[in-house]
Amino acid sequence: MPILQEATQKKFFEVEPLDIEKFIKINELQPITNPIFFDFNGAPTPNGLLSNEIFGITFNDRANTFAYINLGGEWFINPIFYVTWKSLDRNIVKCVNGTSNFVISNEGYLEENSDGETGIEFLRKNIDRIKFKMTDSQFRKIGIEFMNRFKDRIFIKNYLVIPAYYRDVTTTERYMGVGDINKLYSQLIMASNSLRELDKYGLSLYEANKGRIQELLYNIYEYFTQGTINKVSAGSGMAKKFGIIDSAVKSKTTDYGSRLVISAPELKVENTSDMICDIDHAAIPLASVLANFFPYVLTYVRQFFENEYLNNSIREVIDRKTKKSYKTKLKDVRVAFSDDIIKEEMDRFIHGIANRLRYIELPTEDKMHPIDYIVFKGRYVDPEEYKNKSKSNYAASDIGAGILERRMTWCDLFYMAAVEVTKDKMVLITRYPIDSCYNQFPCGIHVNSTTETESLVINGTLYEHYPKIREKDVGRNTTSFFVDTLNMSNVYLGSIGGDYKLLHCSLQ
Repeated sequence: MPILQEATQKKFFEVEPLDIEKFIKINELQPITNPIFFDFNGAPTPNGLLSNEIFGITFNDRANTFAYINLGGEWFINPIFYVTWKSLDRNIVKCVNGTSNFVISNEGYLEENSDGETGIEFLRKNIDRIKFKMTDSQFRKIGIEFMNRFKDRIFIKNYLVIPAYYRDVTTTERYMGVGDINKLYSQLIMASNSLRELDKYGLSLYEANKGRIQELLYNIYEYFTQGTINKVSAGSGMAKKFGIIDSAVKSKTTDYGSRLVISAPELKVENTSDMICDIDHAAIPLASVLANFFPYVLTYVRQFFENEYLNNSIREVIDRKTKKSYKTKLKDVRVAFSDDIIKEEMDRFIHGIANRLRYIELPTEDKMHPIDYIVFKGRYVDPEEYKNKSKSNYAASDIGAGILERRMTWCDLFYMAAVEVTKDKMVLITRYPIDSCYNQFPCGIHVNSTTETESLVINGTLYEHYPKIREKDVGRNTTSFFVDTLNMSNVYLGSIGGDYKLLHCSLQ
């Protein structure tokens, strides 16, 4: 099998470069020839970048009408091919700017030679002879195939201008701003008009000006893809950390959803059945479960306090100083643990990464002990032993090596709530971009909490991966105490065409 076919054998998402000339012809686009934005009356120039005649005046027209800039009647390299070509052969920059002369070697490679030729026209005439050195790099193979496959679209004479709606001006009482992209388009128009004049009078700056136009095309391309451009502020582009896509898409709030980084599951187990995630279940961080299943967890926690304390105001609590349990009378539980209080604690847990271990404080009517704590008890067990003895009707109290007793934290309550409410539910895991039918899949839920877990039986319920919390842990910095990444079975990675990257999971 040819090596180029191997490079493209596995594809999930394919982008084809736009045929600019065909797009202009089919949509009957009009050219922009004036770099000036407004006339002396303050109205957009008729043939300028904000023209009402070209782009219309209605929202629909200004949001959907493209235009184009003629590049001085000369050939230039489409920016997407220019970027690809530069990654394959750095000599292309010297040739485009006319700073060195080149010849085509017998192997088809560009080689510097003082007796050779230079410029974009030289490249265009010899495009069918030019070849690229092949290596073992997969990205290089894809780049070479891209260049060879679309040779008819490498060189352009016109460049598209996006609709005016997406680059309108910003006005204040003292200032009128046209934006970075309009400035780049204006510079391109001026350079193209200048190229015609230089050609007309036969001046020697002709090749240098063509190189400047090519760099302007590259800067505009960078504006829309990378978000960082020469002399243009970072964050104006589509991609990267401060780009349009990141700010306009990632910053959107998804109801009952979370955006997570996936990481490899822990393999510190004796067999696959001990792993927290398998092919049917993903290990979702506790904080994300609280966000994804917010109304269910809220209801569970509310009912917990009502069932435990509403009809039985005298309860066993733990003294904050002596840490001994005793019975006392509680204040109104509905007020102490209202929905607003519970939501506040849930929000604190989700966003307060450094302070997630907080005791649940119980208000009492005892003046000597106005605030005390809930007693938390659990029994250490071996999961397999517990399951086997439970089937044989052994009492849960007969199983295990000891009892864990301490003050109860909000983390304890949230974890038990998360496990309970997700038993019969699933999440829809999505990896962007969605370029195949495998990029979204439903998955069962196992709740992931702390980096260290233990098997406990609490009120007759077995928790095989209960968060390992001790009294000394409360109040400490919990930044690295919890797992906040998504774990899932490795068999899914190939199907979504990815590795351990950013995913999105939402309540279904």
